[in-house]
Amino acid sequence: MAVAYFKKFVGNVFLFKHLNETLCEAYKNYLLSSPALRRSRRKIQKNTATTYFSRFKSALKKPIGTNTFRQISEIPFIISK
Repeated sequence: MAVAYFKKFVGNVFLFKHLNETLCEAYKNYLLSSPALRRSRRKIQKNTATTYFSRFKSALKKPIGTNTFRQISEIPFIISK
């Protein structure tokens, strides 16, 4: 479900070069204020938003093979889930 919210926030294709602190902060605010995907009349619960953002942060901390972030910044990240 966390992937579905990120996909809704950025769209189906996302370039790593667009990833910066401003986008991360905007995503966090989006999670805290956006409606739930399955229940559009209710907002995402704060604990759920916190969990999704924590998963997002941990995914950013994982290395991608032996490539540095600069080497992969032009590669599109296609969100498939």
